[in-house]
Amino acid sequence: MPDYCTCGTQLVEGSRFCHKCGRPTSGEPEPVIEAPRVILAPPAIPRVVDSGISFSNPAALRIAFAAAALSILLDFVPFANLLFVLWSMGAGFMAVWMYCKQTGRPLSVIGGAKLGWITGVFTFAIMTVLMTTNALLSSSELTEQYQKNLKQMNSTWASDPNYQQVLRTLENPATFATIIFLVLFVIFVLLSLASVAGGALGARFSNKQ
Repeated sequence: MPDYCTCGTQLVEGSRFCHKCGRPTSGEPEPVIEAPRVILAPPAIPRVVDSGISFSNPAALRIAFAAAALSILLDFVPFANLLFVLWSMGAGFMAVWMYCKQTGRPLSVIGGAKLGWITGVFTFAIMTVLMTTNALLSSSELTEQYQKNLKQMNSTWASDPNYQQVLRTLENPATFATIIFLVLFVIFVLLSLASVAGGALGARFSNKQ
């Protein structure tokens, strides 16, 4: 008696598959063809790196100098110069923000702190140059004013031994130079710390955008 497939087609003797529907006739499992898997790669996440932030990076130097110059301009605004530490922090923040926008490369917090420190160094250097230049240009006026104030103070505190001791100390060139050095060192530390903090905050802010 001829065999028939489940689809109703008469099977050819000795065939293993139905010539119409392809179903196996010998009880063998029907081959299963799996669809190829398509693995989607996760979206690329920008890698947060330091991007070589150092004094050998021209882009970092250019942006840090521009941010430092802007903060120095704010220091010349009356009463605003009292907030020079705040302007330095803003300069570090702005330097990191400008760097990320111009280069398209995000910075880590450490990279932002480095760029902020470079900005602080530029700020201190520009401030020192301007203060020194101003002192040299107005040295005669400052000397006259100093002598005038000194005479007034001498007449008022001439009998005060503590004042005389301070005056003798300041008249010593080595002591005077040490005081100037300490004042500059304190200013440098304040500017550096403020700029580093601003740079680190700028990096965190830029990475969230």
